Amino acid sequence: MVIIPDSDWSASIVDKNRDILKEHFLLPHINEKNVYVTDLMDKERQKQLAREVGLYVPGTTALNITNGIIPDLSQIHYPCFTKALTTMGGGKQWFRRCNREAELRQALTSFAKGGNADILVEDFIEIEKEYAVVGLTDGENIIIPGVIRFVENCQCHLGIARKGEILPVRGYEQLLEQFKQYVKNTHFVGLFDIDFLYSKGKYYFCEMNFRYGGSGYAYTKSGVNLPALFAEIMTGAKELKEYSNEVSTERTYVNERMMLDDLNALNITIRVFNKALRTADIRFIHNVNDPKPEQLFSKMVLKAKTKYLLKKLLRRK
Repeated sequence: MVIIPDSDWSASIVDKNRDILKEHFLLPHINEKNVYVTDLMDKERQKQLAREVGLYVPGTTALNITNGIIPDLSQIHYPCFTKALTTMGGGKQWFRRCNREAELRQALTSFAKGGNADILVEDFIEIEKEYAVVGLTDGENIIIPGVIRFVENCQCHLGIARKGEILPVRGYEQLLEQFKQYVKNTHFVGLFDIDFLYSKGKYYFCEMNFRYGGSGYAYTKSGVNLPALFAEIMTGAKELKEYSNEVSTERTYVNERMMLDDLNALNITIRVFNKALRTADIRFIHNVNDPKPEQLFSKMVLKAKTKYLLKKLLRRK
C-alpha cells in the first residue's frame, strides 16, 4: 500500500505518524531524524533554505503575536504582503496586501482575534507571471519534468489556477537545478510542488509543498504520470535515476472544478466557462476511458448554469 497525500493537512498527519504507518504502508517521508514535514512547512525556514541555494526571495519578517499583542513593526517595508508563517497555521485567507502600517495592524489584529498567531510579512512583489513545478524525489535524485504557468487564477480558491499552460523545461534549466538542490537539502522523499513567480527580470521562490500539486494532472496528460512513478519507486519496480521522460510540447489546460466554482459565484459568465472547456488542450475531469466523473460533473454544470441564469434574471428586476 502506498500513501499519496493530496493536501498540506494530510501530508503533515502522515509524516507525524510515520513511525506507526511505515509498518503497514509505503509513504513520503524525510530522511532526517527528528525532522518532520511540519517543521519544513515553516515559510521563514523555507526562505532561508532558498537563499542558501542562490534563489531570489522577497524580504521577510516573521511576527509572533501573543495574547493579541502586536510586536514592533518598525522594520517592515511597505507595501507588504501577509501570510501564515506555516501552512498549517492559517490558510490563504491570511493573504493580505497592506500599503501602510495602519492597514497591517488592522490585518494582524483580525488574524489573531485577541489570541496568538504567527505571521510572515513579505516585501510586496508585483507579480508579472505565476508558476509552479511538480516533481518527485527519492532523497538523492530529483526530477522536475515540466513547468506550469498559471494563466487565470480561481477567484474562489486563492492560489489555484483555473487555467494554465504546461511547458517543457527548455529555458528554465538553471532555475530548476536550483530547485533540485533546494529539494535535496530538505532530505524529503516523495511528490512535491514548488510555487514561484516572475517579476522585473527575476524568478522568486515562493514556497514548497510536500504533496502533489493541484495542477499535477497536466503532467499526467502530457505523458509523465508522477503518482504512478512514485508508487513504482517506493515499491522498487523502478529507479528514479533511470527515469528521463519530460514534457515535450506546450499545452493549455483547464481545471473544470475551479471553473465551476467561479461560475457558481458569478465570477465568470457561462460563455467564458464554455469557451475555456472547449479550447483547452487538457481537461482534468474529461477522460474517455473513465466517463463517470464527467457524467456527474455535467449534472453539476447544468445545475450551476440554471442557478446562474436565475440569479442574472433576479438582478435585472
